[in-house]
Amino acid sequence: LLTNGEARPTIRGRRIRVCNAALGDTVALALEGGGSFDVVGRDGVVYGEPRTREVMFLPPGGRADIVVEGDSTFVSACGGFGAGFIGEKTDVHCWQGKGYEEGRRLADVPLFDVVVGERREGDEVGDDERHAEYNAGTNLLEADDEDVERFMFEYWVGPKEAVQPSGVQATLYGVNGKAFDPGVSVRACGEGRVHEWRVVNEKNGGHPFHLHANHFQVVSWSCDGGEVGCENHDYDVGEWRDSISVPSPGEVVVRFRTGKWVGKTLAHCHIIGHQDRGMAVGVDVGGECEMMYA
Repeated sequence: LLTNGEARPTIRGRRIRVCNAALGDTVALALEGGGSFDVVGRDGVVYGEPRTREVMFLPPGGRADIVVEGDSTFVSACGGFGAGFIGEKTDVHCWQGKGYEEGRRLADVPLFDVVVGERREGDEVGDDERHAEYNAGTNLLEADDEDVERFMFEYWVGPKEAVQPSGVQATLYGVNGKAFDPGVSVRACGEGRVHEWRVVNEKNGGHPFHLHANHFQVVSWSCDGGEVGCENHDYDVGEWRDSISVPSPGEVVVRFRTGKWVGKTLAHCHIIGHQDRGMAVGVDVGGECEMMYA
């Protein structure tokens, strides 16, 4: 796994935006040798206060703004962090084969070195006008039930050797029992509507969730029936995101408000091989609400 096209480059600065552009691997971002670092935002939304982390899951497509206090090396950690949350079959970078399979662990993989240097403008946490609505404290968790439209988005893995439309044989992936159909959309209403999606993953394998155009707020999550022994190193309830890990097995409930952008967009698993084999749904924002979901 390269950083900015290089193997273990040196990055100069104190505040750094990290993006996981890998096709399928989750990164367990940590400091070499242990220790903590501050996270000041995720997916472009800046937190009101920094959050201290010793390890942070960064799913494919996920971004994080971090603040580093001293020269250091960041790695993708292989300590089995949050195995009960992310699932034993999730591909975490630095593992040979499938995720946390016992006996196949490799060493932590250095990703990049940081040289802090002098403080510069922009190093500190501050207001971010790009997401002023989120940063001002908008809380969809407090929306009235009658104003919320609900939908279940359940990942589905079909039979092996299923025939793809192209004629290629491979495992079929989908949502709610069907592979992606570009001619069919999950209907989402126009301005002012709050949508609550229950994203379900019953399999022991990673399927990070990504919604285009609209950030969503985390309402709740559960891991194999409960949070006991299930360390979530990705997000907190109430956090605004657009790409998150889904407990494996388990679920996450999110809310978003439509209306800022209208037209057709997409919600999908952010592992490119799963998305390309059908693990996605079209979302049509705008229009009447007579038929919410088709």
